[in-house]
Amino acid sequence: MKLTRDAVLWFAGLFEGEGFFRFCPKGRRSMGLAINMTDRDVLEKAQAYFGGWMWDGQKKAEPHHKQPHLWRLDHRDRAYALLVAIYQFLGERRKQQVEKWIAQYRKLTPIERKTVTHGTVNGYCYYGCRCPACTEANTAYYRIKRIEWRAKAASLTT
Repeated sequence: MKLTRDAVLWFAGLFEGEGFFRFCPKGRRSMGLAINMTDRDVLEKAQAYFGGWMWDGQKKAEPHHKQPHLWRLDHRDRAYALLVAIYQFLGERRKQQVEKWIAQYRKLTPIERKTVTHGTVNGYCYYGCRCPACTEANTAYYRIKRIEWRAKAASLTT
């Protein structure tokens, strides 16, 4: 999808209402943005415009609730660029939160840029490489992880 002013405005409204900031605990350098909602098509549109990834593994709070979906943009440089683009369209309270996020972003030392090793999950997740080899490595990794998560969930329910 082509990124337009309308897309940035649309995302600003979506993030204002549904978005939140991600910080990894214990001084790790991972930061990002996330949106959690039940409308998968809206999150797929955000992913098409801005990248990131989606996760459908959350459990429903109650059986009659809709399935929640999560969109995350974990690449902090991309998240920073996106926040700068939407900043002027946000409300005052959300602008203050963005300013805190940016202050934290600036405290972190830049990640040493390394050559991407193609065909790895790190190439896909941390360096944003979308070549077929990195995409396949990421798919295979999470295919195994989903099996492990389901097995763990099954053992907890029995």
